Amino acid sequence: MLVRFKPLDVDHIERYLRRVESIPLNRRPIWGGMDATQMFAHLRRSIELALGDYPEPDRSTWVTRLAGKIMHSPLPWPRGMKSPGYFFPETHEGEPERRMLLATMQKFVREVKENPNRTVASPLFGPLTMQQWTKFMGRHFEHHLRQFDV
Repeated sequence: MLVRFKPLDVDHIERYLRRVESIPLNRRPIWGGMDATQMFAHLRRSIELALGDYPEPDRSTWVTRLAGKIMHSPLPWPRGMKSPGYFFPETHEGEPERRMLLATMQKFVREVKENPNRTVASPLFGPLTMQQWTKFMGRHFEHHLRQFDV
């Protein structure tokens, strides 16, 4: 089954914001061990990496860059995939964590609109333009929003 997703950009931000806002803090995921608050922090950190606000060195190899191209595709991501530890910041209380994620999403979309060709290296997938990051973020958000059934 292919996964439909939209990039996290100016055209689709409102839909993503509504979906994040709709998740009850006590909702249990369909799969995986993260609770909603941890998922909010995880998504926030991924955007911070894309913006260069949380710099991590580029550790990509030709294998991980190839994997990154697959990650952008509509093929389903395996459930229970493990991300490196830097993708999991210390979390705050549930609602403040959600608000930080929503603000970070909006900051990301503004940056994409203002600097679509800016390049920021992913620690796993190598250099990506902000336009490429929108696709990865859309795919990443879709994965986790489905995890929480929204």
